[in-house]
Amino acid sequence: MSTQEAWAPVSFVDASPKSAPVSDEIVIGKDVLELLTGAMYSEPLMIYREYVQNAADAIDELLAGPHEPNQEAPRIDINIDVQGRNVRVRDTGTGIARDQFERRLTALGASVKRGQAKRGFRGVGRLSGLGYCRELVFRSRRSRADPVLELSWDGRRLRELLRDAHYRDDLKSLIKTITSVRAVSGGEHPARFFEVEMRGVVRIKNDALLNGEAIGSYLSEVAPIAFKSDFSYGAEVDRFLAQHGVRAPGSLHLHAGGGTRELFRPHSDEIQMSKLASHANELQQFVLDGLDEEVAAVGWVLHHDYLGSIPRETGAEGIRVRCGNIQIGSARLLDELFAETRFNSWCIGEIHVLTPKIVPNGRRDNFEATAAWQDLQGKLAAIAAQLTKRCRSRSVARNRLNDLRRDYQATMDLVDFVAFQSRYGICQHDTTSVVAKTVANFLKAASSAHVGEGVRQEAAALAAKLESRERRGLEARARKDPLDFLSPQKRTAYREVFAHMIRVAKKPRDCIQLIDTIVDSARKDGRKRTRSRSVSR
Repeated sequence: MSTQEAWAPVSFVDASPKSAPVSDEIVIGKDVLELLTGAMYSEPLMIYREYVQNAADAIDELLAGPHEPNQEAPRIDINIDVQGRNVRVRDTGTGIARDQFERRLTALGASVKRGQAKRGFRGVGRLSGLGYCRELVFRSRRSRADPVLELSWDGRRLRELLRDAHYRDDLKSLIKTITSVRAVSGGEHPARFFEVEMRGVVRIKNDALLNGEAIGSYLSEVAPIAFKSDFSYGAEVDRFLAQHGVRAPGSLHLHAGGGTRELFRPHSDEIQMSKLASHANELQQFVLDGLDEEVAAVGWVLHHDYLGSIPRETGAEGIRVRCGNIQIGSARLLDELFAETRFNSWCIGEIHVLTPKIVPNGRRDNFEATAAWQDLQGKLAAIAAQLTKRCRSRSVARNRLNDLRRDYQATMDLVDFVAFQSRYGICQHDTTSVVAKTVANFLKAASSAHVGEGVRQEAAALAAKLESRERRGLEARARKDPLDFLSPQKRTAYREVFAHMIRVAKKPRDCIQLIDTIVDSARKDGRKRTRSRSVSR
């Protein structure tokens, strides 16, 4: 068979009739609900992010509407009842209208927020807590005149039916089986609010869902809240972000362990490292355009001393990405944009995504793989390259500075040690050449263009100190013999003992102090004996 015959075109005959819509009933099984109430969230604490972001949307909607007389500042409150194993998240946003309450809170993947500039829009986050509690309860009203409506999801019954191999009803039937709605007394509820309550919270890991410290630390990183008042760059960042429509919608308060505290972002002027503190010294802000020249994102980076990887417990390490002022993913999201991934953890900053063309994925641990997101990552890679260069430069400078300090201390110890031995007549060494060599090395660093200004200044200062110390050492050698108060025989004995001590000493500086102490003590004893002889005469 020839090549031409082997690759001859093949004609397909369409013998089938015209296609038609599927006629059988579409079945959506019960297991979909299990995926939406647990499997989507790799970290249980993410459920707090889901509820806080919905609360923030409600507050934004309230603030965008007409201002009511005597309207209190909106807020979000999280109450943790460890003994009762209950959690309640409440916001004083718009609440849900009476005629929409039941429909909105039983809908799945049908959020009214879709297409709006809202944080949550898939209509599944509200059920995130259902997989972690015995019962999930929603309450709301829009005005004092309305009753408080309450809708409950029976988590225990849900899990029973999910395990029941004989239960064959579809998703709609399952939801009707495990939900109930009623009107309850207004009581002490606010005039306008929405809240979600998780009853009978399950125990997982270190009981993280009821751990006030863990919840507070997590939300301080991911929630749309204010900076601490003592973060001196906070106001400047706020002004910059506000110019682009990014704000903290309301205060967030955590009630746990018998106390109440307002949560703030974790940033500060001083970043505590393992041994030292790195200090903030410069704020850099930038605007990044998208594919169609619209503003795709804005961001800021807080420059500091770059002493190494920032400890995880500070909650501030890494360049983080936020959308709607809610953190997406973790501090490691942009690691791969750095030539050395470790350098991301040396940095502090945020990228705020503004364009609707870049959308968080369902798990909110990353963004949907769109051309707009790929383009933004390319621009962020350029920023990562600049930060990597700065980190490397600071690392090289710091290593160079540590080397200079070690050389300085070693040479100073030598100068002091030789000067000490010379004073006691133990030996005579010349340290001039050693000092000159070290000073020349320092002066070379002080004039180098490859190290930072801080290294150059300290190298010059160390050279000056070393030269001054060498002069003082030479002067000390010319001073009177410290053992002149002893007889020649005793002087010789003392010198022999001191020489032996110096030879076996592991720490010469400690040996010097010990010898000076011995000599001072011997001198005082000699004076006492002299006074005693004078009195006896």
